Amino acid sequence: MVTSYSSANVLFEDILAQQATEDSEAAWPKGDIELVPDSQTILWTLEDYGDLVVTLTYSDDQWVVLADIAPVAAVKDTATLNRLLLEQGVAIPLVSAGVMTLNGEAHYVVFGQLYGGSRPEAISAEVHACASAAIDIADLVQDYIA
Repeated sequence: MVTSYSSANVLFEDILAQQATEDSEAAWPKGDIELVPDSQTILWTLEDYGDLVVTLTYSDDQWVVLADIAPVAAVKDTATLNRLLLEQGVAIPLVSAGVMTLNGEAHYVVFGQLYGGSRPEAISAEVHACASAAIDIADLVQDYIA
């Protein structure tokens, strides 16, 4: 078994191999995965999280796990929501909430970061944590969607 990954390509191939044999100590989430080699990104549609799409990107010797929550423009009271997200930040394990530009538009996102040499179990745990937090935060954001 691989103990760390030097690229999204290597991780992608290892996940596919483990899914085919159902032999994984990392407990990878169930779902469809797709590799975007040019950006060193894995797009993961997670079955256990309502088909939530999570991206897992390798860059600058780190892994970034990201889930899109909602466009900022769709939120009717960003000041209150932002305060609530900051207050929730301490209660959400392993991940952070923030605003990021996606396709030219500001979006609320949930993200986590790991050292590039992280073990498979740590990467898997981060994907699960990000997905779980994304679901929790999406529920909170729904109250503020215009």
